[in-house]
Amino acid sequence: MSQPKRMLSALLKRHGRERPLSRMLRETGRLSVSPIYVVGVFTGTERIGVGYGSSIKMAEHRAAQNALNSYFLKELSDFELPSAIEGEDTTTFFPAPLGDSTPIL
Repeated sequence: MSQPKRMLSALLKRHGRERPLSRMLRETGRLSVSPIYVVGVFTGTERIGVGYGSSIKMAEHRAAQNALNSYFLKELSDFELPSAIEGEDTTTFFPAPLGDSTPIL
């Protein structure tokens, strides 16, 4: 993906949402040899992507890629997990005993 920010803007515009804004979430080592920046991409108040990088531009790029990946690579499941089966009483859980040995602290 060469221009994820542009693709994300077009996608959000097509869906009638606010344009994406990049905001700095965290940073460390700004004056060091290897800084790390964490940037979030927001539409309105909803965070739709997060990215990190050694420059702010790289972090924005990765955040836009993350937002696109989370939109296009959603997993739609057509099955139920065993924990979601109705009719069973899932509120009471009794773990199996560990044995008679004393715990090591």
